[in-house]
Amino acid sequence: MRIYLIGNVKTKEVLNCMKEKLLKKIIKIIPYISHDRLLWHSHSADLLLLILGEMPGASLICPGKLFEYIAINKPILAIIPRNGAASKVIHETNSGFIADHSNTKDIKKMVEFLYQKLR
Repeated sequence: MRIYLIGNVKTKEVLNCMKEKLLKKIIKIIPYISHDRLLWHSHSADLLLLILGEMPGASLICPGKLFEYIAINKPILAIIPRNGAASKVIHETNSGFIADHSNTKDIKKMVEFLYQKLR
């Protein structure tokens, strides 16, 4: 398994994850790249990741990236509020899998499920 994080992703949380030996081996950070190159990476992925953090109003957000992901027609792992706008779009389009952004056990369970499903 390889996880590519593309763009401005060097947050405190990501850097802390990179300290763990196993995660350091599978996560690769790619700095900002052109949109064409980003689409190339997205089309060659087995799974696309969408994360909406714990910011105020997160349940109301439905980012444009979600619609790009749906158009790419790859499964989406969405770590988002379960009852939010993005969750509703994913359910209505049957385009992915949702793990509650505030529940690490839920996220872990979904990652393990998808790892087994996509192997």
